[in-house]
Formats: sequence, structure tokens, C-alpha cells
Amino acid sequence: MGKLKIPNNCIVWSSLSGWWNERLDHAWIDTTFDGDGEPTVLIRDQYPVHKMESSAEMLQERNVHQIFVPAGMTGKLQPLDVGVNRPFKVFWTDAYQKWRKRLGPEDVTKSGYLRNPSRQELIDMVSECWQKVTSDCIKNSFVRAEIVSDENGAP
Repeated sequence: MGKLKIPNNCIVWSSLSGWWNERLDHAWIDTTFDGDGEPTVLIRDQYPVHKMESSAEMLQERNVHQIFVPAGMTGKLQPLDVGVNRPFKVFWTDAYQKWRKRLGPEDVTKSGYLRNPSRQELIDMVSECWQKVTSDCIKNSFVRAEIVSDENGAP
């Protein structure tokens, strides 16, 4: 990944399998939580890697308290699922369609299919889409998941 240009609003993690694993979880925890002593809450789904003892220990050392969303409830209780992923996917679909429209005859494979986006193109599209997700969108997702109240006190 050294040749890739990673925009400031992106962090790129990868594994050979394409799945989140213990190594990635530990690296993410190290990068995300500095252990400054301030209590923090992390809302996680039931993915098995999230529930590993080694990750729990790392989070506990950093004063991070995990809350696990019950199975089958992420669509209602996990803020990203409730209010961020949908707008991001809308932006992603738009960015991908724009990318496809820019392709020319040289972008068709020998089998007659359009080529896949390069890693750099994918990263650039993710960055473009993430810039469109506003802080209000993220804040509202916590209100919609009923984790915090809005400014008027409504859940």
C-alpha cells in the first residue's frame, strides 16, 4: 500500500482474506484509543472478533467500555447502521456511476467486461463520499438510535 495516496479523511486497513480479524482489531484499537484516562464508550456489534478477550483487554487498558448491540438489532440500535451507512451508500452509488461513465473502450477487458476500479480509485471514491457525510448526519444517527437526546430533549 506504500504507493497509494491515502487522503487525510481515510485510513486504509486490509487483510488477505478481506475480513476484519484480530490483528486489524488490535491495530485499530491502538490507533483509535490513546488511553488518556478519559472514560469512553464503544458500541460494537456481535461480530466474533469484536468479542475476543485480547481486544477486550486492550480496550479495558485504555478505559474504553464496550457495549454490544444485541444480535439482530444493529439496524435499530447501532448509530452507523441507523443514520450513516445509508447516506454513504447513496453517495457511493453516485460516485461509482460517475466513475463508470468516464470509462472508455480501453477500459473493457478481453472478456468484454468493464475493468474494476483500481485500489487508488476506490480510495479516492471513498474519500469523496465520506466528505459528503456531515457531522450533523453522524450526530443525528445517535439520536435516531436513541443513544442520546436531541437538543430539545427528545430521544
